[in-house]
Amino acid sequence: GEHGAALIAAGETRDGIALLQKTIEDPAAPSTVYVNLGVALQKGGQEASARLVWRRGLAVAPSAELSALLGASLAKNDITTATGLLNSALLVEPGNASWRVDLGDALARGGRVIEAKRQYAVALDLEPELGRAHNNLGLMLEREGRTAEAVAHYQAALRDPGSRAEAHHNWGNVHLAKGRTGDAELHYREALRLNPGLALAQVNLGNILARRGGFAQAAALYRAALKTNPASVEARANLRAVAPLLKK
Repeated sequence: GEHGAALIAAGETRDGIALLQKTIEDPAAPSTVYVNLGVALQKGGQEASARLVWRRGLAVAPSAELSALLGASLAKNDITTATGLLNSALLVEPGNASWRVDLGDALARGGRVIEAKRQYAVALDLEPELGRAHNNLGLMLEREGRTAEAVAHYQAALRDPGSRAEAHHNWGNVHLAKGRTGDAELHYREALRLNPGLALAQVNLGNILARRGGFAQAAALYRAALKTNPASVEARANLRAVAPLLKK
């Protein structure tokens, strides 16, 4: 199991996954093997396969981490099961801030806004620099019209390297909503510098460029967004809208 995880960490993902798949055939395989195999599959876009691995792990070598991983994954389409798994994980590790954010996300998807905000707040009490919590709480506050508080959270999220791109994108949206297109563009460009594959920022920057006549640049951004997220309805519709203008 450790060798397989090491191979994945070294970039030899295919060999690492193959070794981990062989390892879980041993009934005595520890839960960490199921954790690492599922995470590798998820990162490779094989979400359904990852869930199967985590479910299998919970059946033979249960752990709080397996519950949390499966819960976070299922939050996209089975909120009741997801919240149950995440709550069970937090009973074991109540101080895990990241799992608190995952539970908040699941609750938010289920419309349980007050409970979701509470989980984000607890996560920030546990880990004040956790960018995911700042970004997600900021989005909820922004929807409530509490823009200044939302921006404060986006600014705080900038201190977390893994959350900076999303924070710039979210802050850009605040500027755009207030008609400050130039400021919004700066934030979207910075978001894409940090994360060139951030589809939402690609679409929003494309929209700004299209409105001022930069149709070729906008089209390139919409295509890039569709490469990252083929299901983006807005990117597809906007690309279709600018296509006739490229021929002129």
